[in-house]
Amino acid sequence: SYPIPRKEELDAYYARQYRSDYKGTVTPKRKHILRYSRVAVRRLDRLLQFAPAGQKLLDVGSGSGEFVYMASLAGFNAQGLEPHAGYSEYTRTIFGVPVIT
Repeated sequence: SYPIPRKEELDAYYARQYRSDYKGTVTPKRKHILRYSRVAVRRLDRLLQFAPAGQKLLDVGSGSGEFVYMASLAGFNAQGLEPHAGYSEYTRTIFGVPVIT
């Protein structure tokens, strides 16, 4: 049987290694950005049916930040929460939107 990881081990894994294991990279690839952008547009269209722009929005597991960015452009007070340091830094640098690591 495998031991259950401690909180510190999980925090370290998701901050540094998770995306490398999952996507094979520490920052998003162009093909992923294109795919995520298309999904972000659909999510935003759906969201606008239920919540008017100007509301606060928190995207948990914000990945590379396309949805947070587009929601900000649509007028939401949007920020992301992303455990992976590389992806959250990418979002802050490239999209200029707030993301908590």
